[in-house]
Amino acid sequence: MARQWQWDDVRIFLAVSRDGTFSGAARALGVDHVTVARRIASCSIDRPMKQIARNVTAEVLTLRGLVTVLFSSILRATVWTLLESRYGSAE
Repeated sequence: MARQWQWDDVRIFLAVSRDGTFSGAARALGVDHVTVARRIASCSIDRPMKQIARNVTAEVLTLRGLVTVLFSSILRATVWTLLESRYGSAE
């Protein structure tokens, strides 16, 4: 059975999709690139289709990855909207 995604997984996945590399995502999030790679790998275990394909120069989103970005972006926007309406700021 695949493990459930956590909020940090969503943040990491979105950062990889924005920056195109594990290293770039790691810099943007203030973590080590190994942490990014490990979290992405743990989200892909037991799933028949990968969200990210690695090549020599960058990480490339698969079709499933593009769908995941779409839903992750909607989730992030919804959470920020809820936080801002409740607390006045999402930060």
